[in-house]
Amino acid sequence: MDNRMRNLLSETAAQVFETMYYIFFSRLHSLPADLDWATRHRYVKAVVSFTGKGGGALTLFMPVPLARMVTTNFLGIDRSEVSEQQIQDTCREAANMVGGGFLGQIDPEGEYVLGIPVVTPVADILQEPAVDDRDHQCVFKTEHGLLIIHLAMPEG
Repeated sequence: MDNRMRNLLSETAAQVFETMYYIFFSRLHSLPADLDWATRHRYVKAVVSFTGKGGGALTLFMPVPLARMVTTNFLGIDRSEVSEQQIQDTCREAANMVGGGFLGQIDPEGEYVLGIPVVTPVADILQEPAVDDRDHQCVFKTEHGLLIIHLAMPEG
């Protein structure tokens, strides 16, 4: 992913997370060498695929505490009242908003079409191929752990 695309994806993610979820973060240049980030929390993976112009997929990897806080802030309920289903639904919505916002920026004609987001728990974040693909990801530091966004789409 070139710098222009990376910056656009970062700006879109920041806008969505700040506006919709009141979550603020700072962008890192890469994943930390210290693997403590990977073992501190369980992760949730939200993937939204898209078709058109070669298609692709956008994947959000969120630590569970971040996913819980995103859900709490989005729904306006107490953390203790948040269900697993609500967390999954909110993670799907986050992937949809970031993916849709990003594609809207790079494709104002609307040739890309978003699919239905899918959420799965991640057993071991370090075993996820997208996490190891550093050329196609943006990494953000939040107070609830690292948010990783991976973009898979044809270049050019």
